[in-house]
Amino acid sequence: MSTKADKKIKLQQEGLCRLTGMRGRFVASHILPRALTVLSRSGEKVREASLGARPRWRPATWYDDRLVIKEGEDILREIDTPAIEELRKHKLVWSSFKCDAPFFPEDLTPLGEGTNLREICLGSADKLRMFFLSIVWRAAASSRPEFVNVQLTEEILEDLRQRVLAQDAGNVWDYPIVLDQLITRGAALNRTPIMENMDLAVNGIKDHVSVVSVRIYLDGLVAKVILAKGLDLDRSAGGLFLGALDKSVILARPFEQSRTKDDMIEVISDNQRRGYA
Repeated sequence: MSTKADKKIKLQQEGLCRLTGMRGRFVASHILPRALTVLSRSGEKVREASLGARPRWRPATWYDDRLVIKEGEDILREIDTPAIEELRKHKLVWSSFKCDAPFFPEDLTPLGEGTNLREICLGSADKLRMFFLSIVWRAAASSRPEFVNVQLTEEILEDLRQRVLAQDAGNVWDYPIVLDQLITRGAALNRTPIMENMDLAVNGIKDHVSVVSVRIYLDGLVAKVILAKGLDLDRSAGGLFLGALDKSVILARPFEQSRTKDDMIEVISDNQRRGYA
């Protein structure tokens, strides 16, 4: 007698792994690691909403079953596991908080209204950089409609694929990464990566250029991966870029004064106006 598991295996398709280039049977691969995106521990579906779209009920995280085969998924797991351990070790994600507000004034340096700086020594900054670059690659390589906002050139997509395959993040300044964490716990939510422009100094801070970044949200942490390969970026603020110096400077702000909260309220209000409350 065949089981549901047997039928699932039979339904799995074979094809070309987007990461390894090998042919084999596809496996279900999470674009954003499940450990940092689970809203429901008991497995029930959650409501997915966005601006201008009809909300729907769906599983609490996203996976792609046409992206990688087992060998590719093994590489992604080897990247994810140590990075998630580092994020939790340094209290960069909400799942590492033992209380709603675990930081004290001496942990933070005020920068401006609602914004502070955290200076921490990340012994495994390269692992974290590799982790975020791999998420950019997964989102761009995935055919799932939820990740359509991450569109890279073929050159950048292939460059990132090679780095993920070799598990080598490469030069910090090819894809500088800025971390912005929410230091108080807020409403639990998941969000797919998006692309947006930001200004960076170039030519020894003489000029500024608008560059494209990929914004990743995970469990109370925002990582901005800047697509700046080949640019002569000003490096005087190197501490703000993950792995550029021995100590990394993390932007830190309360959830109540964050863009994450504002974006969430905007989506909720939009759905209410359209009668989907």
